[in-house]
Amino acid sequence: YQQECELNATKPEVYVDGYYGASLSQVYSAYTTVALVGGGVGVTPLLGVLEDICAAAETRHIQGRSLLPRRVGAIFVMRELALLAEMRPLLTRIRDLDPQGRYISVKLALTTTPRPEELDVSLHADASWSRNSPLLYKPAQTRVFTHSANTACPFGASLGSSVIPMVQFVVFGVVVGLLVTFQFGDGMLIDGLQSSVWVVQRLVQASALFAAGICVYGGVAVMQWTRKTHTKSRSLQPPYTLDDVGLEERLLPQTRQDGVYAGVETYRDLLSDLQVTVGTRPNLKVHLWELHAGHCQRSSDGGSPIGVLVSGPESLKAATARAAALIGASDFDIHEEEFEL
Repeated sequence: YQQECELNATKPEVYVDGYYGASLSQVYSAYTTVALVGGGVGVTPLLGVLEDICAAAETRHIQGRSLLPRRVGAIFVMRELALLAEMRPLLTRIRDLDPQGRYISVKLALTTTPRPEELDVSLHADASWSRNSPLLYKPAQTRVFTHSANTACPFGASLGSSVIPMVQFVVFGVVVGLLVTFQFGDGMLIDGLQSSVWVVQRLVQASALFAAGICVYGGVAVMQWTRKTHTKSRSLQPPYTLDDVGLEERLLPQTRQDGVYAGVETYRDLLSDLQVTVGTRPNLKVHLWELHAGHCQRSSDGGSPIGVLVSGPESLKAATARAAALIGASDFDIHEEEFEL
């Protein structure tokens, strides 16, 4: 195919089935603080986001600017050591780019406890192909990003931290209370009235029905207003966009394949090098609280909330929503993964 393209002087076409972080920039770019929470195979789309953020930071570093206009905190939970090995090149790029973790911090947790023989497996057993293959990023390589006009988004806004359920419960309670008070058993407030004032009774009952309708429509109006306000807050323009670099990002050469993992030969070394928590799940409340504290210090004027992208099992999504609610639901915008695009 390469020879055919060279003979015809045409560019090759490459079709990729998967996620790429630039396509999700419309989701996370509106926030000054972003939290990526992923578990299991749900880590995959978040790795695309993290790689896109890392590429943008490398471009800004080449241009002599600050690495990022935002802070990013990634919390990844996994069961398999193989997934951790796949993440290693990207995590190493991030650590080389931001050694102190001022802009990008990554917390890793391995929920299972590997056996000693698994930990002593060499990382280079199946990596011989990579030494003979072209480098992932070459010095002259460029990426050109194009904005997509598709409306589908892999992450949708979660209702976990929204006030809409509370409004629904309040409206439901008011309507039921009015009907019970004025209708059930001729109404508790008008049951003692004489039959001669039946006109007043019917008038009060009719007023109760109209009041219930007003409450319902009022609740719908409040929910619509809340949804529009939330959408407007999500559409805030970030201080820096890809337009600042002409929609073209020149990546740093990745020529450190042989020396970057000095001393990291086995999975045991890898767990120690990446400071992975083994045998337990991460405390999401603690990690989100750290991001929240730093966010409040940087945006004391009440800026945009923290954007949280959650991808993984339902238990992880529920735990993230609970942790955000305990810290302050109004300070987090939670976006959950949607497989049906």
